[in-house]
Amino acid sequence: VLAAGDPALLAAWTATPAGADDLTAWQALARALPPGAPRRPLAVARVYQLAGEYGLPRATWLQRPGN
Repeated sequence: VLAAGDPALLAAWTATPAGADDLTAWQALARALPPGAPRRPLAVARVYQLAGEYGLPRATWLQRPGN
């Protein structure tokens, strides 16, 4: 699912109980959705929420080249 980078597959995975807390999948979904996509703000917010829950620093992961 991650390697494919398909927004539909990533959205389906993150909607499951197993994928709901998958930070890597949420990051991939946020990257795969174009800036104007209606679901993108939700994905970005979930990334920051999970990062906070996991005690990770608030990074600019979305702005880094190659991410």
